[in-house]
Amino acid sequence: MSEQAKVNTEIIIVAIQATQDALKQAAADCEQRISEAEKMDSSLPFYGVPVVVKDNINTLGIRTTASSRILDNYVPIYNAHVIDKLNAAGAVVICKSSMDELG
Repeated sequence: MSEQAKVNTEIIIVAIQATQDALKQAAADCEQRISEAEKMDSSLPFYGVPVVVKDNINTLGIRTTASSRILDNYVPIYNAHVIDKLNAAGAVVICKSSMDELG
């Protein structure tokens, strides 16, 4: 198995649920974020660093559930301050990690 296949398998395994359409959208989002990162000042402290955030941190337009059924379809209309700070420092949020409920 190639190194890229191993990485792709690991990424798919950590996804909670993913449909083909969701994976295509995620790929498109990543491409957009990469192109945005390329336009950033390369002297930023986290320039181009991929970041995974816990699922209880609000991320604009990305479902945030805190692993709770009550929040299953919650999509924040704003970023948490820490996300704004990471973006300003040049980091690229690539996905959200699973967690214990509300933990």
